[in-house]
Amino acid sequence: MKTIVRVEKLAKAFRGPTGKVNALDDISFTVDAGQLTVVQGPSGCGKTTLLLAIGGLLEPDSGRVFVDGQEMHSLSADARARFRADNIGFVFQQFHLVPYLSVRENVLTAALGRIAEPEPAAKGTNELLARFGLQERARHLPAELSTGERQRTALARALLNRPKVLLADEPTGNLDPENAEKVWDCLRSFASDGGSVLVVTHDPTPARKCQQVLRLDQGRLIACA
Repeated sequence: MKTIVRVEKLAKAFRGPTGKVNALDDISFTVDAGQLTVVQGPSGCGKTTLLLAIGGLLEPDSGRVFVDGQEMHSLSADARARFRADNIGFVFQQFHLVPYLSVRENVLTAALGRIAEPEPAAKGTNELLARFGLQERARHLPAELSTGERQRTALARALLNRPKVLLADEPTGNLDPENAEKVWDCLRSFASDGGSVLVVTHDPTPARKCQQVLRLDQGRLIACA
């Protein structure tokens, strides 16, 4: 199986009120195509920092991150943004939807500056809205949606560009069990289709339904199974 994400000796430290805090400390692992990886650990252990570094949104102090063979942090900021738009989808606990845009417009923001002709993006958006049962909500604003509908909108946006990697930070943290299971079904489906998924979560249940579990503690990788 092809390795899509490779993390080599990643380190990141911050200055806190009591001194230096090692958010990431010599982290190394891989994620293959078709693999769903869950990242677990207590609050403040470095899970979100790891996700941001893999996605190229946070510069590590040392170490390297490769996505589909491309070293992320060797790229300029502009080149990294273009690569990220083509290859990486993000899903966050707080959704980060644009409040004054409709559901359909929020999904389409993923294609801004990427597709010269609007037809492919429009077709893909329509397909995703149908897939996530959002056709009737297409013209609604985020404030008019349920929590589950907001998360499904965020998922549709993350998938519009058909990324190779999906990074999800507590994607079910604000959801009831029924909507949480719908999100996990989507993540597992993405992996089954050949995508690579990394999910930060406090929920222990999905660990039984994924291919790899990483456990962090105080910035260190203490288990990889």
